[in-house]
Amino acid sequence: MTTTTTPDGRPVPPAHADERTMLEAWLDFHRATLALKCAGLDGERLRRPAVPPSRMTLLGLVQHMAEVERNWFQRVFASLDVPPVFGEDNTDGFTLAPGPRAESRLPFDARHAPSSSSSRGTSRARTGRRSARPTGGRRDFTDTP
Repeated sequence: MTTTTTPDGRPVPPAHADERTMLEAWLDFHRATLALKCAGLDGERLRRPAVPPSRMTLLGLVQHMAEVERNWFQRVFASLDVPPVFGEDNTDGFTLAPGPRAESRLPFDARHAPSSSSSRGTSRARTGRRSARPTGGRRDFTDTP
């Protein structure tokens, strides 16, 4: 399969493909979009709320995505017992640590690959665990709420 890109370099998801291929392609597209939005910004700009009075920041969103991917791909689908990326008191990843922390971008950039690969080859019928209850791989990996 040939991968095409947008003018800014993001991978374009295929128009027609099986569920798994489409999901992985859209995840790659959204990861690239978030990385593009953060490109060239210093720590202060990454920590600045996008639209006050909201406290949502790009860095908080990057941290949140790192935690979401770790949770779904490693805890739920791979049944691994891994701790939250940013500590037990920051399980959603939105809370920013005080002071500069450029490495906060690293988990999303570097850890999404193992997250995705932990689910590759996994049957959609496979059952994982979510909040101490069984959950189906297909429903949670390919369906939207």
